[in-house]
Order: sequence, then C-alpha cells, then structure tokens
Amino acid sequence: MKLHNKIVQAFMFVSLLTCGACTDLSDTVYSEITEESFSKNPSSINLLIGKVYTSIGTYIAATNPNFSPFYYNVCTTDEMFIPFRNVTKEWNNAKFSDAYQHSWTPTTQDLDKNWEKCFGIITSANMAIDQVNSFDGMEQHLKDVTIAEIRMARAYAYYLLIDLWGDVPYTVSSSDKTSDIKKKTSAEIYNLMMKEFDDCLPLLKEAKKDKSTTYGKFNYWAALALKAKYLLNAKIFLETDRVNPKYADEKTGLDECIDICDELMSPEAGFELEKDYFTNFKAHNENSKENIFVIPFDAVYSKDNFTLGFGYARHCLHASQTPVYNGTVNGQNGFSVYPSLYKTFEDFDVRKNGLNAGPQFDASGKPLKCIKAQMKNPDGTFMDLDFKVDFDINNCDEMSGARFQKYEYENGIITDAMNNDFVVVRLADIMMMKAECLMRLADGQATQEAVDLVNEVRNRSISDPSRYDFYDTSNLTMDALLEERRREFYGEALRRTDLIRFEKFTDMDWVDDIHMDRSKIRTEKYRTVFPLPANYLKTAPQIEQHPYYQ
Repeated sequence: MKLHNKIVQAFMFVSLLTCGACTDLSDTVYSEITEESFSKNPSSINLLIGKVYTSIGTYIAATNPNFSPFYYNVCTTDEMFIPFRNVTKEWNNAKFSDAYQHSWTPTTQDLDKNWEKCFGIITSANMAIDQVNSFDGMEQHLKDVTIAEIRMARAYAYYLLIDLWGDVPYTVSSSDKTSDIKKKTSAEIYNLMMKEFDDCLPLLKEAKKDKSTTYGKFNYWAALALKAKYLLNAKIFLETDRVNPKYADEKTGLDECIDICDELMSPEAGFELEKDYFTNFKAHNENSKENIFVIPFDAVYSKDNFTLGFGYARHCLHASQTPVYNGTVNGQNGFSVYPSLYKTFEDFDVRKNGLNAGPQFDASGKPLKCIKAQMKNPDGTFMDLDFKVDFDINNCDEMSGARFQKYEYENGIITDAMNNDFVVVRLADIMMMKAECLMRLADGQATQEAVDLVNEVRNRSISDPSRYDFYDTSNLTMDALLEERRREFYGEALRRTDLIRFEKFTDMDWVDDIHMDRSKIRTEKYRTVFPLPANYLKTAPQIEQHPYYQ
C-alpha cells in the first residue's frame, strides 16, 4: 500500500465521526472524539485532525468541475476553460461562460459551493483546535505542535478565501454563531495570518521533520511555503481599494519571502528539481523530491470521501478516449486549452507534452472517432477525432481545443477518481518566486541570480541542450517571467493569482485568439475578487456584500 493510502484511510475514518462541511460557518453539530478514547500516539492525532485534511481535499475534488475552487483559478484565465460547444450542443450553461467572460454575479450558480468548500476547512480546523485544547491530559508540547499544524491548515483556507473573495468573514472558534461573525478586510486577515506564522512555525520547526511521516500535511516545510505565498502576494492582499487599486506597498514582504525561499532551497530542506518534469504529476507521484505540499488522493480510498475524488480526467478526456486507458472513465469533453497557451511552447520544450492536440488514436493505432450526430462525413461515418489547437468560440464542436493531460491518466483509470496527488506547491515554484522577488526589488529589472534561477527551472524541460540558458538580464522582463510561469505551472491553479499580481487579470488579451466578442467581456478592476454568494448573505444579514457587487 502506498504511503498516502494510509493517510487517506485515516481521513475516511474520521469523516465517519463528523458531519459534513459546514455551509453557514457555524452551528454544526459534531460527534466528539472524547479524551478517554484519545491516546497520544501519532495515529490518534491523525484521526483527530483528519477531517481538516478531508476538507482540504474538497478544494480539488468535485462531482462537477465548476464545484471546485480549482475551476475558478484556472477557467477565468488564459489557460483553459469549458466552452459551449454550440455545434454539438455540449456544456450549454451560463455558469461556464460566466467564468471566461468574467461576468459572474452574487447569484452565479455554484459559486456558493466553492465558498462552502473553503469555509468547510475553517470549520473543521476550528472544531479540531477547540477539541485538542479541551484535552487536559494531553502533554502540552504535543498539544501545541498539533494545534500549530491545524492552524496552518486554517491559514491555507484563509489564503484561498482572501485570494478569491478579498474581504471575508473571520472566525477562529467552533462556538461562533453565524450572527456573531464579522467581515474583515483581506489586509486585516493577512496581518492576522502573519501572527499565526510567528506562533506556529517555531513549534513545527522543533517537531520531527521527517517528510515520510508528514506527507500531505502541514509540516514545517509546507507551512513555510505557505507563508512565502502570502508574502509574495502581500501587495494584493494589503490593497483595500479593488475598484482603483494603487498597490502602494509593492515591495512589502519580498525580502522575507526571499529568505524563506532560500531556506526551502537549502540542503537541509531536502527538496530537489526532478529531472523529469512529469514525475511530479504521475499517478503515483508520492515519491517526488520536488513536491513540497500536495493534497493526497487515491482512486479507491478517496473516491467517495472526497465527493468522487480527484476526477479531472473525466472533464478533460473525450468519451472516445476511454479505451485508450483501458478504464471506466466517462470522458465529458469539457476543458479546452487556449491556443495561446499551446503555442507558447517550442517543440523542444517537453512541458508541451502535457497538452494533447491533433489526431487521436487507440492503442493499436486505429483512429478514434467523434460521437455526435453533427460530426459525420458525407458518407454517414463519424469523423476522425482530431483536437484542433485553433478554434472559434462561436463555432465550437467536440474537436475544438487541445486538451489538458499534464497529470498522468494511468491505465485502468476509474471514473471520477485518480491516484495522482494534487500538487499545491513545489520547489520550481519557490525558485521562480525568488526570481520574481529579486526582480520586483530591482524595479522589474532582472538580476543575474534571477536569470540563473529561471534558466535552471526551464532547462530541465528543454530537450535540446543548445537551447539551454535562454534568458539573460536583457530579455528576462516581468512579462517574460509571467509567460514562463504559465509554461511551468499551467493547470496548477496558480494562473489567476499570478495574473492579478502582475496586474494583467482584467486585460483579457487572451480572448482574441478564440474570437470572443469583447462586448461580452467584463473588465472591471474589482473582478480580481468574486462576490460574496447571495445564498450565504441570506443566512448572515450582518455581512455586507462587496460594494462593487451590490
């Protein structure tokens, strides 16, 4: 049994002891793990905090793609989206076009489900912290370290919340009632989280650092990487005006972010760039030396527990591709890749292999076929399936767009469940973050150290050695760095945050390559955050909607 199966099983077991994720942030009744039934060994601790990690798993898992916050971090950007394939009448729902047209509202369908997923993590964390605090017989240092880990999981949830929604309700106790919870600004929450890191990181640093026993958990290294993420985005989180943002604190946090990146890049941390880029995304990627924090999944054990598991194969694959993988995955033909993403790769860049374009074949080399009645040849036979890189959003069919296959789709893949662990942060990101900090501190100019870091990450994926060390201090601009981040991290739910930080999110230049009608695009600056869901506001009248969405 692979390492993280044991963790997932613990999460499944604890989910039987607790109710589902809270939808109104309070008043959830939990069955308790009593002090009498609790022992001080690590397995008992895993049971206690397992619900927290189960809740984190729902950030990626979804029965439908738009039920996951992952969707809104990818499909609102120039990476991929779910188009209405109007020729073949697939995915005809306004909630999908809302994302790529930036036209969401407080009542946009399923935004409230994403809200619930994020606050479900906080609710579970608050319950676990209060419960650990109630155990008088638990050794104090163990209690402190356990609570520190849970607080870091909660800090991750607040990172997602202020990134997605900006100013949000703030609660750190399971006894809080909905009517008592107040909204805080993203700046206030950012500063509160800095205090959380000050309190928790020393405790986690003293604790055992053996990554093999803390895989998929907020150990010291994962918590440190999370703090670096906060610091890198400080200028966004500390901005109080979303309509006319000024970003006065451009360099806040960058020096400390560099220090953290250096620590994560040190021999003591023990992380290394994998020689093969795709090792990080294999079906069994738990042995990656590059991945710092992942969300564990298992095709069997996490399937039902995580609301049908990590199932993005279902939404990326075409139904005709099922026999290719000898599995039961029911491809829904959803996500398409923006042409500009596919074309940003040179042929000698192996990262391009994570995107599937062109004619499709089965294992024997026989062409796969389209399946819709509209996709027939004049003689009545179905057309060969051929994913077209270039397409017109107004004339989409089932072959429009290259497809995402960065995460390995293994032989025998199960519908809605993959064995791959979802990568939240890895060493390549830390290296690119340091390069970005160095450039921002130099007013956007590349330093030689920044160039070396970006080249090291890029070179690993270049098959032609004559193309190594492409960047120098003259051509590594901020725009070039942003594009290199797109090539390295596509499909990792980082792009929306990157575009906002580089002040490109509302430009939406990428709509041109699919011939989208710009009159349908909302480009208001405030769309760097989403509206608070109308369904939530009905239960919390003391919380006001963001003024620009009222």
